[in-house]
Amino acid sequence: MFQAGLPGGTLASPYEGVITRWRLRYAGQPPSLEAPRLRVLRPLGGGQWLAAGTSAYALFPAHGGFDEPPHVISTRLPVRAGDQLGIDFPGGLGMFAFTSAPSAPLSRFTGVIRDGTAQPAAPCTQVELLMNADVERDADRDGLGDETQDPDSDGDGVGVGDNCVAVANPDQHDSDGDGLGDACEQDGDGDGVANARDNCPTLASPNLADLEGDGLGDVCDPDDDGDGLTDAEEAMIATNARLADSDGDGFGDAADRCPRDAGAGTDGCPGSVRAAAPRLAGVPARMRIGAFLTGVPVRFSSRRRMAADFELLASVRSARPSAARRFDLTLARRSLRFGTGSRKVTLRPDRGLVGRSRRFSARLLVTAVARDGSRVVLGTTIRVAP
Repeated sequence: MFQAGLPGGTLASPYEGVITRWRLRYAGQPPSLEAPRLRVLRPLGGGQWLAAGTSAYALFPAHGGFDEPPHVISTRLPVRAGDQLGIDFPGGLGMFAFTSAPSAPLSRFTGVIRDGTAQPAAPCTQVELLMNADVERDADRDGLGDETQDPDSDGDGVGVGDNCVAVANPDQHDSDGDGLGDACEQDGDGDGVANARDNCPTLASPNLADLEGDGLGDVCDPDDDGDGLTDAEEAMIATNARLADSDGDGFGDAADRCPRDAGAGTDGCPGSVRAAAPRLAGVPARMRIGAFLTGVPVRFSSRRRMAADFELLASVRSARPSAARRFDLTLARRSLRFGTGSRKVTLRPDRGLVGRSRRFSARLLVTAVARDGSRVVLGTTIRVAP
């Protein structure tokens, strides 16, 4: 039996989840009626109903009236939004678990419907079935109600004490220390900037400072000035982590052998002759992705006899911004033997490594070596766009 409709009441499950408890108030006389079981019935339209699940039989003590409290039975029965409740008894006998309600039709399957089958039902009387059930959500779909049955409702391996019970967060990261995990918060670091537009969602940065404009906030960026040396490395050698060329001599800190002393030579150190330094030319500052995949042109010139290694690099981004690394993926590599004058090289990136990326920054890094072992590192950044 099941209640097909109830004026002024809602019978259907409000959402997908698990029935964790059900209740029945009844006045039954025959002993066979003391063992009801709960049914889940899914309306299919056109008068058809699908039997979608069945609980175990519940043994009730006999009693004689509706003045006693309802019986409460624990269960574990998955439901979808829109499912309704039914009830049956061993042998399909009649049922006395209702009171008079002329406007509430009760329906019945003649011959107990089996789970997984569908068939129409016929009205049997105008009554109200006195039963209800508790439905809880089941976020990790393990068949346990999140509120009272499942100690790890989001399936992240953290049970009691989970600081974000509805969203998996095995690391339990709580940037602002408010007891609610970052995965559950709109502003995980508590800096007043919503995660959706925060360029550093795990560390407070209310001003969203981004010195080099790479989309990664300075407080999360291991290399604020983008010169190829991490902020920690610059602290060790006492250079300015917010200036790509600390001594202002035209050589970036990563390529400068004397990054704190301005020099005019090939290695950025004082006393050397800058005119002998190798140079790069013809490298576009911006490229369309189509042209970029065809090849990046580079013209390398030197007065000294030098060999050169060319690398075209891109960044691999981590899921955690604080773990992102700068230009650590080699897209292409070429070399030139010892020589002088102006020489042209084309670096063609590996399409498989580029993948579906269409907007990113690439870094061209050139290491030139002279016969005497002296070395110069040159670099330039290319913005790639669709």
